[in-house]
Amino acid sequence: YRTLLLGGFDTLCYGLCIAAVVAATIWMRSMSRSSSHHGEDVDDILLYIAFVGEVVWCSAEISAFMSGNFSVDKSVLILDVTLIRLIHVFSQTWFILAASRLHLSTSTNSTAIRGRECVTFLLVVNITLFFFGIYESMNDR
Repeated sequence: YRTLLLGGFDTLCYGLCIAAVVAATIWMRSMSRSSSHHGEDVDDILLYIAFVGEVVWCSAEISAFMSGNFSVDKSVLILDVTLIRLIHVFSQTWFILAASRLHLSTSTNSTAIRGRECVTFLLVVNITLFFFGIYESMNDR
């Protein structure tokens, strides 16, 4: 029961993150793309490291699923959560890289910037998922 509840929560959060990325991308269309990158190089390095870490983690879970290390009732849930997590990781990484190249054009006033709410929502959900991941790993012992 606990696995189903936490798996459902993870699926819900990852799904909401994917929806927030799509909404923020649509809302931020009024911003113009610049040729230069506004972020620091260390930010990109940390993003790439986190991306690779997530892909490796999800690959390990898919590998464990394929080798049959999980019980039948948990295996489908774990595969579903892992695939949704992979979609979340790819879409959010793409969004961060694309948004770092956007800037406000001079013709757009600052109140027209949309998507900030989605970015804040993504931050809160990712922090929540981080702490729930820690909670799940502590209770698996």
